[in-house]
Formats: sequence, structure tokens, C-alpha cells
Amino acid sequence: MKEFSYKINLAIIGTDTKCNEIFLDYLDQISLNSQTIESEGERFFIQNDIPVKLKVFVALTFHEMINNYDQIKKLSILIYVLNINDINSINNLNYDNYTDFCNIFKFKGISALVGVDLNHILEKNNKNEVHINEFSLIQKTQELNFIYCFEVKDTPKDLILLYNSIFKDISLKFSILNPELFEKAKNYGKELQKLKL
Repeated sequence: MKEFSYKINLAIIGTDTKCNEIFLDYLDQISLNSQTIESEGERFFIQNDIPVKLKVFVALTFHEMINNYDQIKKLSILIYVLNINDINSINNLNYDNYTDFCNIFKFKGISALVGVDLNHILEKNNKNEVHINEFSLIQKTQELNFIYCFEVKDTPKDLILLYNSIFKDISLKFSILNPELFEKAKNYGKELQKLKL
């Protein structure tokens, strides 16, 4: 059977490298290729029976991602990560920088604003600490016209929900744009899953 996979470029942008690593670690866990090529950031996995080749690009800011445009060219998904325990992380995210990013990449893909409760994940008990609340996350999502808004407190459960939602949309788009290729990819994905068992 001929190999078919859907190629997707994902941008993860966030000023806290520990938060960004949570997303990368999860992708490594679900990846079928045991030796993820770190320099290229490519992962291979099956999502909703569709084989996906995901190339991941990570940056601390929109401008850093823009500076790497020549290596990236096109993006399908943007995940902007905020550490909700760092009140300044939401202030660094502004409309002008996001607009520049969208204009340079001609980005019309799926966008998600994700607040990560790093203290909760790392089991640090700072109850008196100021943090970004859910309302502020939703408000910023609406201001920037992002599609999704998530809060990650419980890994991997919250990450599964996030990625399932995003890839469900990607799968739907693929099935509409190219139904014949979608079916071939789906059949190939089912064959791969049988081999994995």
C-alpha cells in the first residue's frame, strides 16, 4: 500500500521555555517514530486514523518566529502558550505583533491560546500568587480572534483535549479539500495501526 500522510507545520510560541517543553514532550510521547529528528522537529503519529507528519517550530516571540520565516514558509497551526503564573506573559501578547505574524506567514490556520498552570503541574503550592484568570484568557482570545482557548493544569488529559480538538478541525479540512486523498490516507493509517498492534 502506498504511503500517505498529512504534512502539517505547527508553531509553538511562548516566553516560558518550561511551558513550551510540556507541549513538545507530549508530542514526543504520541510520536510513532522513536527517534524524533530534533534538529528538524518532525514527528509522525496517527490522529483520527490519519497519518500525520508534524513539523514543529518553537519560538519565544512572534518576532523570533518571523525571523525564521525562510526555514518555515507556511504554518497550519499556532499554539501561543502563556504561563498563567506569570502575569506579564499575557501583557507581552499584543494585537500588533500577532498581525505582523499573520501578514508575514499569510496565516489563516488554527490558532489556540493556551494558559499553562506550571505551578500546578510541577506541584508547587503558591496559593497567594497572582495569576492570569480564565476570564483574562478568554478576553485575550477574543481580542486576537484566536479559534481556541485552553487551560492546561492536568497533563496529559488537557493536552489530549487540546490536540484532539485541533486535529479534528485539521482532519475535517483535509476531508473537504481532498476527499479522495483523505480516504487513502485514512486507509493507510488503519493499516499502520494494525501493524502496530
